[in-house]
Amino acid sequence: DLFSFGLRLKSLYVHVSVTEKVAFNFIYPKDLIRLFTQGNGQELLGQRTNLDDLAINLFQYREVAFGASKNVGDKLRVGGRVKVLSGMYNITTKTSRLGITTNEDDYTITIDGQVEAYSAGLNDFNNIGENFLSFNNQNGSGLAIDLGAEYQLTKRINLSASLTDLGGITWKKNTSKYQSDNFEFKYDGIDFYEFFEDNNTEDDAFTQFVDSIKAEFENIETKDVKYSSALQSQFTGGLRFKLNDKNEVGAVVRSQFYKGSLLNPSFSVFHSLTLGTKLSTTTSISYVNRSLLNVGTGVSTRLGPVNLYVLADNLIGVFAPASTRGLQFRFGINLEFGGKDMNNRITGSESAAAPRAKKVKASKGGE
Repeated sequence: DLFSFGLRLKSLYVHVSVTEKVAFNFIYPKDLIRLFTQGNGQELLGQRTNLDDLAINLFQYREVAFGASKNVGDKLRVGGRVKVLSGMYNITTKTSRLGITTNEDDYTITIDGQVEAYSAGLNDFNNIGENFLSFNNQNGSGLAIDLGAEYQLTKRINLSASLTDLGGITWKKNTSKYQSDNFEFKYDGIDFYEFFEDNNTEDDAFTQFVDSIKAEFENIETKDVKYSSALQSQFTGGLRFKLNDKNEVGAVVRSQFYKGSLLNPSFSVFHSLTLGTKLSTTTSISYVNRSLLNVGTGVSTRLGPVNLYVLADNLIGVFAPASTRGLQFRFGINLEFGGKDMNNRITGSESAAAPRAKKVKASKGGE
């Protein structure tokens, strides 16, 4: 966050923020791991090693958000944000098909596939440090919205749900398109004896194979192509149960969307404890990245108008990062002014409908 400001007007809450965002995803099929562990033999011998849908998606963009939330009756609160996006860098894989087949009789290797990918701003990567917070290297623009709602089912039970980052960016400057037709290469190997003969030339089998690949991909780049890429939308749903004035338990489910499919679903249960008027803590257990062993904790404290919070969803990952599948760590400072009932409780979910000043909703979907 570069800047954020919110104001409560009775039942209406309005806010504005400016945020710098970087997102990177590497999507890989199961056979890529098998290829590293087995080579092109064992179970992969004689069958197509399926590397389809191998993809890289990278975004860096600046987000200026305008939002509001409002009570509708006594139990329902709804809200949303409209976000103006300025894109700096992007890599988007639209189509990726790649297969490797090793013949089990003569061990010839056949590679087949097709690719369609786009990029924007990559020629500025050498100066990415200088351009990181610059307002002069905009290569694309777009819009997105967040939607959310909270419902007070009973005095003790609160339900929430949100859809965020519904939208995308159109890239217009410093862009390239990389597209190939269906290709297929066959590599017969190198004759061991011929390779070491004195009259061996650059026209050996391997060089011819490499040259044929180069020729196939020599003209696949097209400059200055306008294209669009969708943000990675996210769904979050939460349930909170108030045990008493100091204790609250709940659950959060969260997932991202990629090409119409759910990606990285996670599930968390949490307990929040308020200690006096200055301090609150939370403890969570989460299923994230196909791993159940994610024990998290967080602390929030208020010193006058200054609210400080810090939390992590995987304490084991903090001390043993090489053996963990995922770790999210957050800390922040909020300045709060006005209001008679402000408290600093950390909860286990975040809704776009209720970014209220009286609650630090710092934990989202197990984060």
